[in-house]
Amino acid sequence: MANLSVANLRKDIAVADYEKTIQTTFRDVSDALDATDTLRREALAQESADLVFQRKSEVIQRRASYRNVLIPPRYCW
Repeated sequence: MANLSVANLRKDIAVADYEKTIQTTFRDVSDALDATDTLRREALAQESADLVFQRKSEVIQRRASYRNVLIPPRYCW
């Protein structure tokens, strides 16, 4: 009877350890998926910011070129 109780106790401990391992694994996977989603959103935000910067740079370059047409260099006078 004592051997059976010890065996059942060991089984219960093993099952509890296994369940804890499964819960930890699911939590780790969930954390990894959350991190991946966060990185994806950050990358999209950075791409958007890069596009805005590129468009602003293009507008500034066009304005500078147009200004050079409107205001000729001083040596032409």
